[in-house]
Amino acid sequence: MRIFLINTVIFFAAFCCTSFVFAQEITWESPPPATQLEMDDTIVPIGKGAVFVPSMTNPDNEPVYGILSDGDIIEESSTGKRITLVPGIYTVVYGTGTADQMMQKKVQVVEGATTLVKPDWSGLVIDVINESRTKVREYYELLDQNTGLSYGISQGVEQGLDEQLRTWILPPGQYKVVKPGGNITDVVNFGTIRLSPGELVHAILVIDSGTLNFLGFGYLTDVRQRFQRDKKWTVRSELAGNALLNRVEPSGESGEDSNWGFTSTVQWLTDARYESGSHVIPVWSNLEEGLSMESGKTLRKYIDKAEFKLTYIYRLTNLLSPYVRVAAESRLFKTSQNFDDPTDYNKIMASGDTVQVTGAKKIELAGAFSPIYFKQGFGINSILIKTLPLNLNLRSGYGARQTYARDAYTYDNNKKLLSPIQEADVTGVEFLLLGDIRLGRYILFDTEFDILMPNSNADKWVFDSENRLRINLTSNVSLLLTAEFWRYENMEITHKRYQTLLRFSKFL
Repeated sequence: MRIFLINTVIFFAAFCCTSFVFAQEITWESPPPATQLEMDDTIVPIGKGAVFVPSMTNPDNEPVYGILSDGDIIEESSTGKRITLVPGIYTVVYGTGTADQMMQKKVQVVEGATTLVKPDWSGLVIDVINESRTKVREYYELLDQNTGLSYGISQGVEQGLDEQLRTWILPPGQYKVVKPGGNITDVVNFGTIRLSPGELVHAILVIDSGTLNFLGFGYLTDVRQRFQRDKKWTVRSELAGNALLNRVEPSGESGEDSNWGFTSTVQWLTDARYESGSHVIPVWSNLEEGLSMESGKTLRKYIDKAEFKLTYIYRLTNLLSPYVRVAAESRLFKTSQNFDDPTDYNKIMASGDTVQVTGAKKIELAGAFSPIYFKQGFGINSILIKTLPLNLNLRSGYGARQTYARDAYTYDNNKKLLSPIQEADVTGVEFLLLGDIRLGRYILFDTEFDILMPNSNADKWVFDSENRLRINLTSNVSLLLTAEFWRYENMEITHKRYQTLLRFSKFL
């Protein structure tokens, strides 16, 4: 009877412990392990078995796990994927940190079966924000509260960028967050947190944007976080604007009046992303409008741009992921060419005839939403570099470009010639290079170069490039330097635009 009672107690304790671990799966962003097993399409060959370590979050944000045999790593894989093995006894190593800090577990691989490693470890995701709740790219270090050993240094993500937070995979226990280089005895700039088996914890670290000191650290209490694992859409939107007022005083005794000018622009930038399993859909839009006025002149349009980009990517591997994309660019308002003095020019009519216009003060170049430029393409998306300071992606495939002019014209000031914009439709090989470099918290450079090659004649190649250097001065003020180059299918020369802006922005 006594033996029966002891066995009953042991069984009940084990059952409660196991139930507790799997009950924590509700905190995960990923589906339960059983669902992940069904979603994994890894084929187990005849005569082999497999090991499976489930993921708590996006596998790309978690450390890989490995298989030890005779003390050597023989296989590695991201979490949420099977590793196929010859039947036998192996050691699974997983977790964040050095080889000595990683967790280990003995498993037996049986032919035709998958051995699931039960998730009795803990996950930790730390979001870094400032006092105005804006996400910031600031560093911190994670220590084991009991041993004082460091598990490494990580950082937050910049608001409005396509970045993902790192997931710490750790043994259950007590941990301390300090500034990089801190230690277990720090009594300022620190925070502690306890992690339970099988649980994914979301925490926030609050940084003073002026001194960079820690203001607070703890669990994320927003009740919406309970539904994080079901959230497939992430949307970041930024409203920004800038203004420039200049005044030039005449020199000497000329008697001329002083000249002044005013320019103001506003931009609404939206970056959305859908992720579900292997399906990724980035959606990007940009609406930029600006006005300018100079002394003695009427109010004029300074910039008018509306852009939309949508891409679908089926994620297979970093170097091999099919994509399909569409994009469009146009203007919201009509476009005019204004002259300071009456000007004579020649106008090429749609029929091809040339007529002379005299004494013009203004030319109507195009109506609203004219011209419209469309892009389509499909091919392979490859992640060339994916590190904390540098990301580089290349998309290569087959693309098409169309221009719909709708009675739109372009004016050449040197030739005094007004020409109709020709409608065009070209196809060919396309390449799209996307990259960003982050130098600490304050400096970010991103670039995009998109080219379509209809044939081997470089004069017929169509391309556009946008390059932006952003220097963050405060959480809402930055210095932005941009350089744009483009040549569309109906152009013979390359157009350029440069801007230096003191930018005031608010993330929505």
